[in-house]
Amino acid sequence: MTTRAVLVTVVGAVCAVAGLAAAQAQAPRQQPPVFRTNTELVEIDVVVIDKNGERVLGLTKDDFILRDRREPQSIETFTEVRRDVERVVEGPRIPSTVRMDVASNTSAQAGRLVVLVLDDLHVFQGRTDTVKDIARKIVTDLGPESSMALIQTGGEHSTEVTNDRTRLLASIDRFKGRRPVRRPLQACDPEPIRRDPENPEDFDPGCDIQDVNANRGLYQSLQDAASILGGADRRRKAFILVSEHVAKDISGLFDGGEQIPGAPINQTSVGPASAHDYALLDMMNRMRRGNVATYAIDPRGEVTPQEMLQECLPGRTSRRVGELAIGPDPCEVGPEDVKGLPQSWVSWVRQAQHGLSVIAEETGGFAVVNTDDFTTGISQIIGDIDNYYLLGFYAADLKTKGYRPVRVEVKGRAELTLRYRQGYEIRADDGAEAKAKRDPLNVLIDGALPSSDLPMRLHALPVPGTGNHSKVAIALELTLPRTALASEESDRLLDDIRYGVYAIDLKGAKVREHMGSGARVALRPRPGLTVPPDRVTYQIALELELPTGRYQLRASALSEKLNAGGSVYLSLDVPDFSKADLELTDLLLAFADGPRVPVARDRRDRIVVSSQVAVPAGSTILGSRGPRPTVVDPLPPPPISALPFEPALDRTFAASDTLRLYFKAAQRQRKPLLATVSALTADDTTVVTFDRNLPDDGTLDVRLPLAQLTPGAYVLRVVVSDGTRTARKELGFLVTK
Repeated sequence: MTTRAVLVTVVGAVCAVAGLAAAQAQAPRQQPPVFRTNTELVEIDVVVIDKNGERVLGLTKDDFILRDRREPQSIETFTEVRRDVERVVEGPRIPSTVRMDVASNTSAQAGRLVVLVLDDLHVFQGRTDTVKDIARKIVTDLGPESSMALIQTGGEHSTEVTNDRTRLLASIDRFKGRRPVRRPLQACDPEPIRRDPENPEDFDPGCDIQDVNANRGLYQSLQDAASILGGADRRRKAFILVSEHVAKDISGLFDGGEQIPGAPINQTSVGPASAHDYALLDMMNRMRRGNVATYAIDPRGEVTPQEMLQECLPGRTSRRVGELAIGPDPCEVGPEDVKGLPQSWVSWVRQAQHGLSVIAEETGGFAVVNTDDFTTGISQIIGDIDNYYLLGFYAADLKTKGYRPVRVEVKGRAELTLRYRQGYEIRADDGAEAKAKRDPLNVLIDGALPSSDLPMRLHALPVPGTGNHSKVAIALELTLPRTALASEESDRLLDDIRYGVYAIDLKGAKVREHMGSGARVALRPRPGLTVPPDRVTYQIALELELPTGRYQLRASALSEKLNAGGSVYLSLDVPDFSKADLELTDLLLAFADGPRVPVARDRRDRIVVSSQVAVPAGSTILGSRGPRPTVVDPLPPPPISALPFEPALDRTFAASDTLRLYFKAAQRQRKPLLATVSALTADDTTVVTFDRNLPDDGTLDVRLPLAQLTPGAYVLRVVVSDGTRTARKELGFLVTK
């Protein structure tokens, strides 16, 4: 894959199937209402810092002054976001090394997105481990509260948007700095200088084309990702860029909005660098439009004047190209050696560090440069992402397009530092009309983040199929408010649901498989239920067949009664069970006494669901996909053919619960297998362990009482051995009182 990130190609793939869901879904298509106004809500994330570096909390809308093109604006929407409070009250965490096998669109992960950008194209090879340590700490400290994607600017080992931290950590492990020397890359354009007009091949290219491509790779990666994160999505979005950047002074480059200011920018450049400048400006404008705050970290750490020579090796002597003399390498010149010039104009290292600061501050972030204290810097970055004010105003003039500068102040508090994006753009939505004609199920899965208007959860588990194909059992869970589904004509709760599930092959960035369907839903309470619940939850069980590969599943659903839709995304690896010497399926968990929510079955010819599930949410009967309900017999639904029982999507259990665990081992050559099942605490201390010999079919189906576990976070670990090889699977869960 090229330098375009997986983040970009995944969304491009789902956008490419605009007509697929509508063609395959058998229920009538429903268009959501379209609201048109002559104003546009613009929202600005603002972080307020006092002179001691502490965040200023508790401000109100009346404390702020917001100017659009110097004109004061009425602040129409205002929110103070305090996620640090959530962190204080949060319970124990499942370790970041354990894959999250259930995705939700209602958790904090769905509310903000952090894209970690590791700039392998500009990082010195000798600082590879430093970058890995920084990246691991970011992933660990952000925890499960953020959806994340990871981009490596060289185009390899990037990840899609996910809340599965194991994918992010695996990508970090494969990171490797590509710069063979410490000295930063110079910003230049390949403008050949002819030495012999009679010989076309005798010329100096002006700079190394690999350097040019490396710079373009960095800017294009950020630009592409910012394009995807923009649009109408107003949730908190941030880039954390770990980079050694480029030797160029970019002071003032972004002051002209969409245009490059006319004054010279780099006082030491040899020749023009317009293509490089415009690449930077295009990147910045995409981040402005997407409301993406950028935070930068320089892995060089502190570079003292005494260390500058080491950072600039190998050196460069002066040379002459025609009449143009290129003097000693400015990378080796310390600021104390040149009087009267800003140090960012003199040293290439300082130029690179200063450039990171300029880019970050322009978007509302900051840079951690020239310091070895990465821990404090990362903590401050996370603090910014967690705590901010969200100010919204309506831009009434939609005819004037282009860049619009914004200024935000706190009344009477000139000593405060405010971090926010310095401007925004109004652009015509060229695809608005086409988007309005698309199936809403597809629109719901277009974004980098899922839509949370309809609460949903998603689980998928591949099991051996035929050849390199696996059967993938999918459980899609929906939660709806009882009052919204109430009917005056009946004591049942009624709704029409349409849903679609897309399997996106991340290697080729295309939709490998899709299933769309719809059903009439009738919810009624179980016998003996006296207090009806505020919300009702049920699952839809589906099955896809997928070849070996790395996927992102995207599911969307629309509720006619609720007049709302939602989507949820899940990362999934499908192994090749047919070629494995020893391979395990993922672990399947359920409540030993049966499902706690009703489960609907999509059999492609009808949908069947139990009407006698003893759960507080009541029972469910679903009919066929036709316009009128067809109530089926109240019989328990047959399980997915690939699984012996329906999965539980909960990962928080009570100590009084007893769970049911199932998995299957696949072998090319059948050998006796021994399985060790263990429950470990978050610090990897074994609490419970037992062994089981597996039958010939390689399956294990056991009960796990939780009464012997104290409240806290645990890892369920299964290790299977044939005497020579071993295979391991893990699953995280929490136990409460």
